[in-house]
Amino acid sequence: PEQRRLLADAVIGQDDMAAQVQALAAAWMAGDTLRIRRDFDTSRLSPELERRLFTARNRAWAQWAQTALATPGARPFMAVGAAHLPGRGGLIQLLKARGIAMRRVQ
Repeated sequence: PEQRRLLADAVIGQDDMAAQVQALAAAWMAGDTLRIRRDFDTSRLSPELERRLFTARNRAWAQWAQTALATPGARPFMAVGAAHLPGRGGLIQLLKARGIAMRRVQ
């Protein structure tokens, strides 16, 4: 039911999609992670869905990055959706906590 509601919200909000994508791109170009986090409000998600969509994925990706970077000669590249980056439990915080330096690509 919750996933259906999220899908319905996405379809209903499709008219605003171009403006939302432009706003997201502008926030990304400015490095405004607070705005990105605010635009991807997860407070409407159940704790279980938030865990499956964000928390578990972010932790798995952080572990993957750490393992990939430990491989001699490796030059791993990771691309993820913007909602996975900011905030507590976001990839930026998780990677920094593991001592991994990163930079935003424009």
